[in-house]
Amino acid sequence: MFGGRYLHRTLAEKAGALLRSMVKNHPFRDGNKRMALAATEVFLLANGQLLNASQDQKVQFVLELAASQPATPVKEVARWLRLHMTPLGQLSRVVRSQMQAGELSEDDVERLGRLEAAIDLARRTPNATDASD
Repeated sequence: MFGGRYLHRTLAEKAGALLRSMVKNHPFRDGNKRMALAATEVFLLANGQLLNASQDQKVQFVLELAASQPATPVKEVARWLRLHMTPLGQLSRVVRSQMQAGELSEDDVERLGRLEAAIDLARRTPNATDASD
């Protein structure tokens, strides 16, 4: 916090700061772009959002971010993320529309079904730290 306020106030800005920081600051010897994208997707999932972009779109965006000089501002990264974020509660609607458009393979549909089931189970399962021994 800075002056009692969060530097990045929205979920998209927080995710954008994470993605940009990991891509541009190289915290690992190798795999920084892959880890940045994976960490960002996990962060969004943990906060009830799905990054709804094709793998090609994600890779292209991360490669452009990595090559940007000067570095792409967090607000621009957040804007791209915001355009591609879908609340998990709307996942089935998104899947149906992508299926109707022929954008999903049968394997994609199966993986999304497993993801939706896992999300549903996680929502119904009490937090492990809440359980008493």
